[in-house]
Amino acid sequence: MAQRNHIPAVEQSIVNVLIERGFDIAKDRALFDQAHDYGEMWGVKEKLLQDIAERGVTIVQPSGVQKKNDSVDCLVRVNAQMLKILAYLKIEPAEVEACEEVDESDDGL
Repeated sequence: MAQRNHIPAVEQSIVNVLIERGFDIAKDRALFDQAHDYGEMWGVKEKLLQDIAERGVTIVQPSGVQKKNDSVDCLVRVNAQMLKILAYLKIEPAEVEACEEVDESDDGL
């Protein structure tokens, strides 16, 4: 996995829990990859929520027909997968902190 400058705080929170539980980043790479996947899904979830907030639960197609916003169903599936990742890692949702992103770059930007 490539080194990233910005790690979502939620991902860092999961990484911290794994480290506190004695897992090693080198030996237990699969667990830490799941933490990365969770962080990515968190970003997708936020975008889906934003889309639903902006466009609503139903949208009007160019033809004028009302249609269900597909982001609603996607949000349900993403949330379910996020919960499965936490279950796999044996982490309770309450253990995951969601704050601002952590900047690991040297320049602080």
